[in-house]
Amino acid sequence: MRRAPFAKAIVLLLAVALGGLAGPGHSQTHPQPGGWLWYQDPAKAAPPQVQRPATPTAPSPAPTSAATPAARPYSTAWVKENLDRLRDLAIEQPTPENVRAYLLLQRLAVDRSQRFAEMSMMVTQGDPALDENSRFPIASAAAQQQVQNTQGDTVNAIQSLTQQAGLFFFFRSDCPYCHQDLSVLRTLALTTGIKITAISLDGANIDPEQFPNYVIDSGQAARLGVQATPAFFLVRPPNLNDVVELGQGYLSLPDMQQRIVEQAYYHGWLDTDLYKRTRIAAPVYVREDANSPGAGMAQEDLRVIEGAVARASMNQEHLPSTPLPR
Repeated sequence: MRRAPFAKAIVLLLAVALGGLAGPGHSQTHPQPGGWLWYQDPAKAAPPQVQRPATPTAPSPAPTSAATPAARPYSTAWVKENLDRLRDLAIEQPTPENVRAYLLLQRLAVDRSQRFAEMSMMVTQGDPALDENSRFPIASAAAQQQVQNTQGDTVNAIQSLTQQAGLFFFFRSDCPYCHQDLSVLRTLALTTGIKITAISLDGANIDPEQFPNYVIDSGQAARLGVQATPAFFLVRPPNLNDVVELGQGYLSLPDMQQRIVEQAYYHGWLDTDLYKRTRIAAPVYVREDANSPGAGMAQEDLRVIEGAVARASMNQEHLPSTPLPR
């Protein structure tokens, strides 16, 4: 009976001794409670888990649009699509079948083009909006007369500018092209009466008889950007901003006249009706409802175009066409 208490004591001491050897960390079965004064040493904290980047997923393929409907066989679009294809096939594999197929399709395209050309000729003839003969005569005699009339109207147009505009002529006394342009300037002054101011870049005169009162350049050439001689500018005093460059380098008389008229018109110095008469082809588009895309065309013609566009928009299929002969 005495040994039982003693054995129990021995077991209890062993349990206490084993618990002390395990250390305080092992004796705690629950972590310490954390309050607002609790601080955990970062060095002893559990290492953060590294988040691996997610494996990128392949993007889902974009929805494919509906396939373009194939062109109707033997339509214009179909011929354009297959003509080159058959030609290449006939060149790479020149069998009788391939060559004949290409030539047959080519004949179809040529015949269709011929029918279009014939219809174009019939539609054009007698229609003043389309017939070029109404703008410039086809007959040689009438064409020559039209050219003469245009030349006379060009001179008249420049004469109308002499009261408000003149010409700057920049030159050098050793410039061969300046000397060649003297005859052009002399004829221009005699026929139109336009005033020409000669400005010397090297201080010397080029023709004392034609330009006895020449001017020595005092910075005008630099302000106008003169880089080559002869240089010509159309000016309209007293506004210093009304200076229009005509060209730098030799200009023939027709070129000089044409540039004067064109630049004067486009800068609003020349009447529209007078400008039209200086054009050989009598352009009907000149400054008539300039903001309209159909400027110069009759309203009836514009309605014809708009009606055809509307019909083409409603008709989604290609027009019927002639098949190949079999």
